[in-house]
Amino acid sequence: MDRKLRCSWPSATLIALLSLASGNGTAAVGDPKRGAQVFQACMACHSVQPGEHLTSPSLAHIWNRKAGTVEGFLRYSDALKRTDIVWNEATLDKWLASGLHAWDIDTVPRYVR
Repeated sequence: MDRKLRCSWPSATLIALLSLASGNGTAAVGDPKRGAQVFQACMACHSVQPGEHLTSPSLAHIWNRKAGTVEGFLRYSDALKRTDIVWNEATLDKWLASGLHAWDIDTVPRYVR
């Protein structure tokens, strides 16, 4: 399987979003290069291609989607499925900062810091 970051509209959007969430001044303006670097940590588990699930679900089409509902991914934690999280800029920022810990749920490990 080709694990190179594919340059498509969904992946470019996700890269921009992740770069915004990284919290430094250059990322705040939407630095795609920085976003691509940050996303390297995510690529080990997530794809941005629809339906391509790795250890974690595909991130394609997650914006404004309830967490834990990507079709075809069956390994969501019960804790995540019970939340009312809907992915948007605020919830992504919160997730990247502390995962489910931000919602007082302590069952999913965090790999992005």
